[in-house]
Amino acid sequence: MEGHSLEALTIGIITYERHHYLERALDYYAAFGVNVVVADSSKEYFKKKLPQHITYLHVPEMEYFQKIRHLLTQVTTTFIIYLPDDDYVTHQGMTTCYRYMEHHTECVVAKGQNIAFSVEQGQIKFTLKNSYQYLLWQELGFIKERLSRVKKILQPYSQLVYCLHRTDVLRDFYSLDFSWLKSVGFFERTLNIYMAIRGEVAYLNTFFGAREVGNSRQHEGYNYSLHHEVLHSEKKEDQEEVAAMKRLLTNELLQHENIAKEAATSIITESLEAFCQHTMNRDPNLPRSLEEVRQAKKSANHWKARWMKPYVVGNDRFGRPFEHQKLQFPVYEKRYREALKRIYRSIKKYKHIYG
Repeated sequence: MEGHSLEALTIGIITYERHHYLERALDYYAAFGVNVVVADSSKEYFKKKLPQHITYLHVPEMEYFQKIRHLLTQVTTTFIIYLPDDDYVTHQGMTTCYRYMEHHTECVVAKGQNIAFSVEQGQIKFTLKNSYQYLLWQELGFIKERLSRVKKILQPYSQLVYCLHRTDVLRDFYSLDFSWLKSVGFFERTLNIYMAIRGEVAYLNTFFGAREVGNSRQHEGYNYSLHHEVLHSEKKEDQEEVAAMKRLLTNELLQHENIAKEAATSIITESLEAFCQHTMNRDPNLPRSLEEVRQAKKSANHWKARWMKPYVVGNDRFGRPFEHQKLQFPVYEKRYREALKRIYRSIKKYKHIYG
């Protein structure tokens, strides 16, 4: 069991028909001694024996929003880290975020730096995600004034779904009506703006975790231009989705700020427009639409990879990235080597799940 007590924290994991990934996750988190609640909508019950601090909820065929809402009803701790079944969070990362939020009651969500990983042809590859944005996120996270925070929360964009949250705030968010939702991307951006409305967002100087890409979960790829198109689309269904998103966030903002409804809607619109403009200006060679991607005969993931610096952890020379890269970001610091090794050993132990 790790050092610092995290008794007011629960790790919440959702899964569906992926018991091999769930087994890997629970094996990894077992040593942390942290409360874990799993909501599994698979048809079959997960039959592995679990330690006392892990609560398993079998909710067959329950859809996503029902599942996360049900999971949240079972969480009694002040804080929760909500995760898919293929993500890793480091003990140092969760401890740093936990301690910060314990002492900063105005903060509703905290995160550190993530890396990405994939397993390709039996080789484990790690990638430093969005390193160029890291210092900008840290600066953004400590904006005290709510309206400024809401306007800037999406530039640059960093998802706030899989982070450390105040349980009551996350529960409030998932109690909202999302029947209008069609895009996963819009859902994530709705959550970001909602959290900026509810309180401060902390991007802390810590190695938070590792997120899997390319194998187990389907990703939208580099879809910023898609959001740009939808926000300015003339299609009725797109306009309805954007209008519903703005209504939801406008109503939330009005509950916390004494301003006119038109002003609140304008602030939400400004936040979304700034997100589009920031990403469109980031690189003149960035394709503006899926059609441009097709014409270039390159996948969406190609464009996303332009801002990610890959490195490989080899079996014989673990630690190679620290020798070959500058120590500019938390993941490169010596104090986090053991955390990275632990993630690597877990991936290697369960490498058979990739076939």
